[in-house]
Amino acid sequence: MGMPVVDGLFDAIILPSFNYYVPRESLKRLLSDCNRLLCDGGLFFIRSRTCRDYRFGRGREVEHNGFILECTETGEKDMLNVFYEPDELTKIIYDTLGVLSDCKKLHVRYENLQNGLIIANDDVIIWGRR
Repeated sequence: MGMPVVDGLFDAIILPSFNYYVPRESLKRLLSDCNRLLCDGGLFFIRSRTCRDYRFGRGREVEHNGFILECTETGEKDMLNVFYEPDELTKIIYDTLGVLSDCKKLHVRYENLQNGLIIANDDVIIWGRR
């Protein structure tokens, strides 16, 4: 998995709320592609689930902090979910994209009702400029 074949540079690359369905090594390759496509001064944004999310550990572990979910209440049964500690995700970003200037991290925790259960979502958002 990686970025589609494209030419040119981008002023912003935004990866919101999907990367937890991607194996860790595939995410690293995707971020390496982002490194090639993000212009100097370009904005990078990513949002991912943390290990404090409701779904963490609710399935068969297939990679470090990555599970094929067994829970049905979120509609993600049999789907891969990979969870990151905020510092781990930051390190992966820095190893593939380089250090982001004016880098910010935001921890977001919220609850929603799904199939009669309160589901605690726990995300980290990281953004900055190249």
